[in-house]
Amino acid sequence: MKPTSIIFLVISLILFFGGFLTCRFAEKSAEADGIKIFAQEVDENNNSVFNYDFSNLAISKFEIIVNDADINIIGGAEESRIELINFTEGLYSFNVSGKIITLNETPDLSSMLKFWENGFNFNGLRHLIKFGGNEITGDKSVNIYLTPNDAVKIFNLSSEKGNISLEKVTKQADYNITCNNGKISVASLKTSSEFNVTGKNCSFYLDNSYLRNFTAEIKEGDINATKFIASNISIKLDTGDVIIDALRELDAFGIDLACKTGNIKLSGENKGNEYFIPMPDEGTGTYSIMVKSGDISLE
Repeated sequence: MKPTSIIFLVISLILFFGGFLTCRFAEKSAEADGIKIFAQEVDENNNSVFNYDFSNLAISKFEIIVNDADINIIGGAEESRIELINFTEGLYSFNVSGKIITLNETPDLSSMLKFWENGFNFNGLRHLIKFGGNEITGDKSVNIYLTPNDAVKIFNLSSEKGNISLEKVTKQADYNITCNNGKISVASLKTSSEFNVTGKNCSFYLDNSYLRNFTAEIKEGDINATKFIASNISIKLDTGDVIIDALRELDAFGIDLACKTGNIKLSGENKGNEYFIPMPDEGTGTYSIMVKSGDISLE
């Protein structure tokens, strides 16, 4: 090796170890002074947790896109906040602007450059390499807590590999939900606006909820709804069963049901694989359910 190369190698090693020791010293000093150098904290279960309080921001829209995490919307909370569990800093974009909260997760390091080109905020290499820290291995989730005073108008939620749940949310908002590999659970939700679901391998469970206009397009998975009130239902399902226990009398609705390789039950009676009645003059809405392979039960 040439003397010049050796000199540069020595200088590089000095700079590397000098930087490492400086970061370690800064981390310990900040810890001693009670200063946070990382946005996340570790809870009692060894989960990495990032919290953001939006109580005073009058947030009107959530745009949440994750790759392999659960999304939970919880109503009736005492404070308005969003909580990210076990997300690696530097591998997601979190932004609050114009009453909109946006979370966008990049699935791996190879696509980070694309995020940065689109305005991703890089907050330092320390977020990617935590000196002496433990690797984040726990399940990831996004938890959004809403109080009765929050007036959110739009929820756009998407998870490629994860479950999505909504509980005790009574906001008159539009819900646009995509779940490609997981389960969607809805309980005690009320909206007089739109509730739209799309998915590939996705099951949908609903209980004790009012959705004025419910639309679902799913490739594979079951749809189960109990104690369900809706004015309009439109379901397209390739493979799976649809079971709906409606709280309203069915004779107030137009009904259009079809399943190519399955059976239709209406109020306990077998109807073959096709059933249609037009909406009455004083009708409330329409229930349209199309299943390619599976059964339909409407009570």
